[in-house]
Amino acid sequence: MEKNILMMSDDRKLFDEIEKYFEHQVMNLCSLCSMEEAIYKIQLNECCLIILDLVSMKYSGDDLIIMMRKYNPVPI
Repeated sequence: MEKNILMMSDDRKLFDEIEKYFEHQVMNLCSLCSMEEAIYKIQLNECCLIILDLVSMKYSGDDLIIMMRKYNPVPI
């Protein structure tokens, strides 16, 4: 079974670099730009890890993590 990693970042170059790292793994890397989309995926329990780029996000990191933790204890 493939594992899904969610990455929240507005930085496409960073996403491409991380995607290269996982290209030979049995994992899918999914880029998300909105908190709503991330919460939806987390509620569905569709990820095993979240990579969060707080520098490029429009939301407060603390608020975002608190929201994610309400739905799923996935590592961030």
